[in-house]
Amino acid sequence: MQAEMALAQAQRQVHSRTQMLAQLRTFRDTYDQGHVRAQVGARSMAALRDFEHFLERLDQAIEQQRIELAETRAAATELRQSLQAATTRADSLQLVLERAQSLAHRRHEAHEQELLDELACVAAARKSST
Repeated sequence: MQAEMALAQAQRQVHSRTQMLAQLRTFRDTYDQGHVRAQVGARSMAALRDFEHFLERLDQAIEQQRIELAETRAAATELRQSLQAATTRADSLQLVLERAQSLAHRRHEAHEQELLDELACVAAARKSST
């Protein structure tokens, strides 16, 4: 149960980081449109440098978010694979347990039948000796 919760949390993080990356890219595209750049450039060279610096910082944020998303996806994949392996092991152990219980039940039934057969022989022997 704890593994499923961890996987669900990792999947939520992947979704959240994916949305954040999309928002950052949309933000970047909006600011990088030609008319925004032209408006800033029309003011002064200092404003244009500041704008270029702002875009660089935005690119860095996008790259950082892309890296974090990749790491989060990798962690979620690892959790999923680990959970699948644990489930496979648990299913295998359950099958072994069921087979062992079935074998024990068949042996018990065979032993009871042997006892009944022996009792029937003893009863038949007593009846024929009287």
